[in-house]
Amino acid sequence: MYFKNNTGDENLDHLRTMLSDLLIQDLFQSKYIRVLSEGRLLNILEELNQTDARSYSSRVLQEVAVRGRVNHILQGNYAKAGDIIRVSVTLQDAATMELIASEGVEGKGQESIFTMVDELTKRIKTHFQLSDEEIASDIDMEIGQITTSHPEAYEYYSEGMRHQYKGDHRQCIQSMERALAIDPEFAMAYRSMAWSYSALAYRSSKWKDYNQKAFELSDRLSDRERYLIQADFYMSTVRAYDEAIEAYNKLLKLYPEDVSGNTNQARLYYRLEQWDKAIERCELLTQNKVQAMRPYTLLASNYMAKGLYDKSREILDYYLNEFSDNGAIHRNMAFNYLAQGKYDLAQVEVDKATVIDPDHPRNFIIKGHINHLKGDIINAEKEYQSILNTDEQAEHQMGISWLGHLNLLQGKFEKSRAHLKQGLELAIKLREKGAESGFYSRLAYSYLKSEDIDGALEESKKSERSSIEERGCSFCHQKWALLYKGLTYVEKKSMAEAQRTAAELKDLIQKGVNKNYMRLYF
Repeated sequence: MYFKNNTGDENLDHLRTMLSDLLIQDLFQSKYIRVLSEGRLLNILEELNQTDARSYSSRVLQEVAVRGRVNHILQGNYAKAGDIIRVSVTLQDAATMELIASEGVEGKGQESIFTMVDELTKRIKTHFQLSDEEIASDIDMEIGQITTSHPEAYEYYSEGMRHQYKGDHRQCIQSMERALAIDPEFAMAYRSMAWSYSALAYRSSKWKDYNQKAFELSDRLSDRERYLIQADFYMSTVRAYDEAIEAYNKLLKLYPEDVSGNTNQARLYYRLEQWDKAIERCELLTQNKVQAMRPYTLLASNYMAKGLYDKSREILDYYLNEFSDNGAIHRNMAFNYLAQGKYDLAQVEVDKATVIDPDHPRNFIIKGHINHLKGDIINAEKEYQSILNTDEQAEHQMGISWLGHLNLLQGKFEKSRAHLKQGLELAIKLREKGAESGFYSRLAYSYLKSEDIDGALEESKKSERSSIEERGCSFCHQKWALLYKGLTYVEKKSMAEAQRTAAELKDLIQKGVNKNYMRLYF
């Protein structure tokens, strides 16, 4: 829980959350103790309207324990006399509120906070049913080593994480920048920056830059965080899937029920079209009733990939009934119905999502798809166009791309290409080589469909060049560039060039990790 400030000094209020976060981070290293994450604790306190509470009643504490599915409650306070700060904690049984233990430490100034947290962690572990051997062999690196040794840097980091948990990614980035200005080697701050830029869709530039920086500093992290960052880096930044799987396996060997590790490995298997392996990772989490949303939407997507639409809806319904109403869940439900041609039911779900997240770009995408598939081209175009009115430029690429598709399917080639060129300019502006390659590929297809062979060949070659320049995901876009280049050579009756391009595509897929893409070759 958040700590109680007994110093009488409001300037030290930041220690309420900072001490809580540091203890969570420190205990989170343990192989034997499951700790409620900072994000989930904040979420529960928000649900109970207790985020600003200075102390907690027994009723609130027990409700936090029930919602967080924990058996013990750790809360504390801090006081100050001169330069000396004293931190005291109590450990209670969540069901009976019986006091199990109390501990206290003290140190000089805020610089001693990290040492005090390390000492408290060691003492707290002795009050759980752990053997001496388990305590001695447990993972417990110094908290200052795996985070930062600068109190002010951690204060900004803690502030930023609260913004991130609430979805305020720009505010998170600003806080992390302040933290990194104090400690340029704060690996967890780089990781959080990467996540926030990823959420803002800046995937090809800043997101990868900060993810790589976190990877380079991963020796300054706990084993749990280090394996997770390494795996995420291999999966998302350089697409080295074998290395990613190895890192996830190391993580899950130490922490078999780790939510991020299981979820992200499931994401990787989903990309590889290994649905059953992805389902196994997700079901481990959903059967444990974890409250994170992503395992449920990912499990639903894998069921859909196997054509199990009813099972997909069941898991989404389960989340809504067991946890909370959620826009992303309703959007996934809408896609489920959309895939089955049940457009009215899809509309009901996306309308629910819109009430929760009025300006979410994917609401407009789904509404556009529904109108498009129902033959209402005018309203489909209006929905896709609406994405361009949202705040994030990177999200505009989705709307522009679908406007291009919509006009292409109507045979309006010039209008389609005008949209695609607009998207290309935006991708170049945002330094997103992957998106750039994608727009070149769509232009190549547009020229191919209008029988402009020279135009198609030129754009497919540009797509191939951009895909090669795309750091970490050349295969993702290069396969499409080669496909359209090969088809263009076929239309041009240049069969030797077509065969040579087909051989390049085959070789690219054989060297990749997802051999299922050989379907493009055949």
